[in-house]
Amino acid sequence: AGHRGEVVIRLGEAVVIENPGPYRGRRDGGRGLAMVESRLRLMRPSGTLTIEDASGRTRVTIGLPGGSDQRLL
Repeated sequence: AGHRGEVVIRLGEAVVIENPGPYRGRRDGGRGLAMVESRLRLMRPSGTLTIEDASGRTRVTIGLPGGSDQRLL
């Protein structure tokens, strides 16, 4: 929120998205991440979602074993 800089997206066996600003955890009352996790479990039960701080940037990795599926993007 309010950070300026490059947004990076990489596709393959995983979708990796990095954006400026450190990850500070889930927001109280937020439902977006829980909805993404739920949809991922329905579409790809072996899929994974990780969110981490990467040198002051936020990195989200969605693991998609078996390749990408456009319905998730």
